[in-house]
Amino acid sequence: MSDPGMQQGGVGATAADFPPTAQSLKTVLRAWTAVLAAAPLFAALGVLLLAMDGDYGFYLVIFGVGMTVGALMWLSYARKMRAALQRGPWAACRATTVSSGLNNPTVVVQDPATAELRVYVARTALWSMDWADPGPAGVLWWAAHPEGGAVVCRPGGTSLVWAKPLRAGRKRDAGLAQAAQRGLMQQPGGQQGWGGQPQQHPQAPHPQAPHPQAPHPQAPYPQHQPPQPGWTPPPGGQGGPGWGQQPPAAQPPHPQQQPGWGQQPQAPQPGHGPYPGQGQGGHPGQGPGGGW
Repeated sequence: MSDPGMQQGGVGATAADFPPTAQSLKTVLRAWTAVLAAAPLFAALGVLLLAMDGDYGFYLVIFGVGMTVGALMWLSYARKMRAALQRGPWAACRATTVSSGLNNPTVVVQDPATAELRVYVARTALWSMDWADPGPAGVLWWAAHPEGGAVVCRPGGTSLVWAKPLRAGRKRDAGLAQAAQRGLMQQPGGQQGWGGQPQQHPQAPHPQAPHPQAPHPQAPYPQHQPPQPGWTPPPGGQGGPGWGQQPPAAQPPHPQQQPGWGQQPQAPQPGHGPYPGQGQGGHPGQGPGGGW
């Protein structure tokens, strides 16, 4: 029984503490342990039939030996799966699978921590080949092994599949090509959560309409305004009025006094002619007699 604090997301929770995963791993170990225990019985029965000149003893021996080898192989996978599940929590990752007929399928998983694509070959039996299929959602639960392998399963934590890493080869190239075709390389990785409840892959944010922005106030351009009454204009530049200064109004000329009707012109005074120094004779410098 796992710690309740771990089941609630406490520190130290791993994928092996998730009840469905723990039960599934226990079922795998029990099943292949039973197969390993029954395999020698078939081999012993075959040897007995061969000793009795039976026709089917040879086939029973081969069947028993095959069961032993298969049980040992799957038990080793189960131990590796247990080590991977005890290493850390489940991680929900984007994934794709390339089927190869009756052969083991190729699984491409995007590491949620580094966004690196990891290519595996799933070790499945004939009845469990679809356990590594991510389905329409394109999501698998993933738990990495420290030596390079991983445990993958569909969301839910059951139907565990051991996956062996692929370093090179046509299967790896085919897996990467399909991952690129489905856009796996451009999609963000999954998120890592508690061992029992891995977070689902992030959804694309819904586009939001941009908020209207208030227009920036602009200062009005200065306009020339007529001077107000009582306003003293600034001194102008050289040779003319300054900006905003009105030119002075032209003053009408003073009218010269002309003798009116019925008025006699004033007689010239002695010694004062029309010109300076002119006497009554009209010549400059002349006296009353007109002489110099």
